[in-house]
Amino acid sequence: MRVFIAMPVPEPVKAALLELQSELSALVSGPGLRWVKPEQFHLTLSFLGEVDPSRCEDLLAAARAGCRGYAPFKVKAAQAGFFPNEHRPRVLWAGLHTPGQELAALQRSVASATGLFAERPEEHPFSPHLTLARIKSIRPSEARALAESLHGMSNRLLGEWTADAVEVMRSELHPSGSRYTCLARLLLA
Repeated sequence: MRVFIAMPVPEPVKAALLELQSELSALVSGPGLRWVKPEQFHLTLSFLGEVDPSRCEDLLAAARAGCRGYAPFKVKAAQAGFFPNEHRPRVLWAGLHTPGQELAALQRSVASATGLFAERPEEHPFSPHLTLARIKSIRPSEARALAESLHGMSNRLLGEWTADAVEVMRSELHPSGSRYTCLARLLLA
């Protein structure tokens, strides 16, 4: 099974992200951008890759251990940007912020607790975000238009919520895109 551990996003925030996608999609044409579907919005805490189904119970126990001791906390979705940068955009994202370090600490704890199940270590430092689109190709004029639009939205709030759960997710690759199934929902307490 292809597995990752994520924090779910509530429906009102998904609706705000969908509205932002709609606004931004008017600035680009063609198949160069693949917009993420609202049901796939999530914050990845740890991507594990292929995990043998026979190890699923052990993985769930490790994920529970990684979440132990963390209480629910506030999360705010605001701002948007590009990875790696606006000159060579490959991913369009919305940023996530917390008043303290709870999110970063939870991510480190979950990644550490489940690291034995990962195919390989994470390549990039943790940067809390929600992926809005994956960019295969884009004209320079479209990239500039998107960047200008995003700079104009630097103070835009996309939603706030109390993060109270982590989900262990299965990802199945299909020609029409990935399909996600929640294997377990772990409540923060």
